[in-house]
Amino acid sequence: MEAEGGGEGGEGTAAAAAAAAASTTSEKNNDDEDDGDWLDRVGPFIQERIARHSASEVRFNLMAVVGSRLRAAEGRVTEAEAAVAASVSNSSDPAAVAAAADELEAARAQLAAERDRRARWSAENERRKHNLLPFTFELLRSLAERGKLSGLIEEAKKPSMRRRRGGRGEGGEKEEKEEAAATAME
Repeated sequence: MEAEGGGEGGEGTAAAAAAAAASTTSEKNNDDEDDGDWLDRVGPFIQERIARHSASEVRFNLMAVVGSRLRAAEGRVTEAEAAVAASVSNSSDPAAVAAAADELEAARAQLAAERDRRARWSAENERRKHNLLPFTFELLRSLAERGKLSGLIEEAKKPSMRRRRGGRGEGGEKEEKEEAAATAME
């Protein structure tokens, strides 16, 4: 099972939804009624929990526990492979075999997309966990030792200076020529 959701804070909201779901499950077992959608039963509990917080609070985390999309895609591929094998052995109809092959190709594409998504998640998690401060300090120190840091700082300031002057005009062109001449002399 995977948990999917969004937002920040409000960790208790997910716990409240889980508790409400557990209570509705036990109620369902007790009165043996099939009301259908569990969300109809859990919704009031979630709304009550959100209402406890101030109206300006926007940090809630509503999550859903769902089956793994990767496992579902793998299952779909397995089923499609079985369908292709069955259609090849049982049917002499080329259209049925082609349809089963198309389904298999779509299932494989979905599986590949899910694996790519997981790889992106993994890369994002690595970047989030990695501390780049030592690298940044070492880079700045190395540039300073070579005497290139001050030039890069001045180069970085130019676009903001142009924006403050409003681009060209009002002496902007003259100042740019002066800056270029000063840079050439260095």
